[in-house]
Amino acid sequence: MLNIFDKKSDETIKDDSASRNVTASNQENSMELCSLERRLLCSFDSHSTITTRDDGPTKTLIMSVTTRKDGDNEVTDFLSCEYTSQDNKTEIEKMMEVLSSDLQKSRNKGAKFFVVPQTGLDLYAYIKARPSIEIDMDDLANEIRNSTTKKLRTDFIKNIQVGKKVNIFIAKNSLYNQIAYDMLKAAYTNYANVHFFEIEPEKTGDPITWQNNSIGSYLSIYRSVINIGVGVEGPEPSYTLPLVQTEDKSVISQTASLLMNPLNAREELLEAQAVGHAREMIRVGQKRSLSMEVIEKAIRDMAKEAALYRYDENGWNEFETMAVKSKRIENGLCIVRLPFNDPTLIKNYFTEAHTGLLAIIRDKELYYYGESETVYLLSEEYGWTAKERDIAHKVFDNREAIYELSDMTTKREFIKTINTAIENRSSLRQTYDSISKISKRFNETMGIDMEGQFKLLKYVDAIKDDETRMKSIRRIITETLTPRSPFNPFGELFNHNFFN
Repeated sequence: MLNIFDKKSDETIKDDSASRNVTASNQENSMELCSLERRLLCSFDSHSTITTRDDGPTKTLIMSVTTRKDGDNEVTDFLSCEYTSQDNKTEIEKMMEVLSSDLQKSRNKGAKFFVVPQTGLDLYAYIKARPSIEIDMDDLANEIRNSTTKKLRTDFIKNIQVGKKVNIFIAKNSLYNQIAYDMLKAAYTNYANVHFFEIEPEKTGDPITWQNNSIGSYLSIYRSVINIGVGVEGPEPSYTLPLVQTEDKSVISQTASLLMNPLNAREELLEAQAVGHAREMIRVGQKRSLSMEVIEKAIRDMAKEAALYRYDENGWNEFETMAVKSKRIENGLCIVRLPFNDPTLIKNYFTEAHTGLLAIIRDKELYYYGESETVYLLSEEYGWTAKERDIAHKVFDNREAIYELSDMTTKREFIKTINTAIENRSSLRQTYDSISKISKRFNETMGIDMEGQFKLLKYVDAIKDDETRMKSIRRIITETLTPRSPFNPFGELFNHNFFN
């Protein structure tokens, strides 16, 4: 990493943030182009373009940055290459196109500095030092995540088979990274051109980024090699394929996609845990025709495996002991006492965390895990704090919380049932009768009176933005729960008092 540069005027820039802020462009994604002598040449920001022109009389190709400032174009030449023939000129133009593409990509991903060649020989040395695998890593990453075609992945495998060098960095801070490592190791163990580097976190569970000192040392040594980063976070260097967790794909499925290999049962269950926790593991296990006993054991075992990358054995044992001893079901709600709140671990360990679970943390805090509708109602009706779409929090008040959750469960059931009845458009009579029966049932057996039902209608998705339809539902509820019918005025009117 370059820390100190010279200004164009040969004045030294001090290595402090204040000085850098004066020099660097304030534009977002601004990148400074620098010489090998550590001189700042120009800024390349969102208002800049890279152009190449041919100075015919001197037979020189010149590469420039053009920036729009105050209505004028500011042009800075940074590379000039003389050519001797048309073939030589074409060769240089192709190399300049590669450099231009590299500059654009580096700026777009947030690089702050880029050391550029300034002469033809510099340009050749730059191109020579680039990795010999001619595959765009951004395009390869997109193909891996979307599985659109196999072209780039096939080309990548062929490049490895013919001896092109690849360095693979493994962040040893999660179970999923370890499984991806095992998959890559099995695939490439016989290739001397593929090297693996295991990067340990400073503390258990800490993230590992491309700014890691060990990674930086390797990158400075191996300049002309394609890199793969498994679980390595943050903006990646050039010529790098990042395999990191996304909302719908873990590093496990991305690695399988890169290798074009199917997942085995264990890998698929861990992929399910990574993206959807215990709930998704049940779905995958059932798809593979596994028994619930086998699925539940896999959930417990794999929750422990994943947790041990973030906690020691004592931390895990404390969690599991309290979870097993304290777990109970009350009014359909799973209640557990736990030593700490870890959303990932709780969702991995408890199958109830997606339907309704109350975690009591050291008799100080309460966390509800479950349906997003219940989280919303708890925050709206009882002042809980929504931490995530499926997690709500409040300070400890056990009995009151259980009452509130039980009440919310009943109200949420009313909302869902009414919504289903309204969306059933097969028959108006059937919809009308269903709404009436639902209103009566929740009034008589659940204790939700007419005003209470009215208040809940604003949460019904099918009508919450349609005041006219909501009024119709209110009339049906009124007719059901009171002796009078608000529909009586329909038809001919002989008494003008109706309008008073």
